[in-house]
Amino acid sequence: MQRLLLFFTSLCLTACGSSHDKTGEALLFQSDKLKIKLVQIYDDMPWHYYGLTHQIWCQTPATMAMSMGGIEKGWNRISYSGISVPGQSPSREIKKKALDAAERDARKHLQLTENGAVVYASSGSFAITLNGCESFLTWVAWSLPTDKVIQADKPKYCKEGECQWENFKGDNEISYTDIKFEADLKKISFRAHSAAFKEGDQLVQTEDGGMHWIATKWPHTK
Repeated sequence: MQRLLLFFTSLCLTACGSSHDKTGEALLFQSDKLKIKLVQIYDDMPWHYYGLTHQIWCQTPATMAMSMGGIEKGWNRISYSGISVPGQSPSREIKKKALDAAERDARKHLQLTENGAVVYASSGSFAITLNGCESFLTWVAWSLPTDKVIQADKPKYCKEGECQWENFKGDNEISYTDIKFEADLKKISFRAHSAAFKEGDQLVQTEDGGMHWIATKWPHTK
């Protein structure tokens, strides 16, 4: 019996293993020292998820020696796209449509400032770097207390308090303005707008390089 159990365990580990295969990419920005691209991944995760997801990668001289799991050598991941298409074995047409939609979405959320910052502010998350994509400071809206956000209907698999990103989809997508930061990125602030915020626009700030974020009602909101 023990040998039979070990056999089935081994079989499951072999047959049920996850895979994440790149199925396409699109260049979002390129200069002498900076490349940003969108990467499409087909995720095959038995009993969890089958389908296309998208990520935004960044490459500069500062990232050339980096080697991270699931990312090509010399690149770093800025963020995950909100565009995904569930389903096994997607056709070439589905892959292309998904990549085109994700590219349009990524271009909408990518910002390059005059003083050299790369900002990717998508619905639910804000990421910024000033060191050539070597590292990012990130704020996520689902870190907010649930009583500050109008709760949307969640998928059945989400337990109470989970899947907070579901609150910021569709008409509740977050937009970011008034982005300010110091050269060392110790102090960062921005205005976050979403119909999901109970108090209206939020002033999001950090004064210790992203270790702690504080979100308060935007001072000029009625």
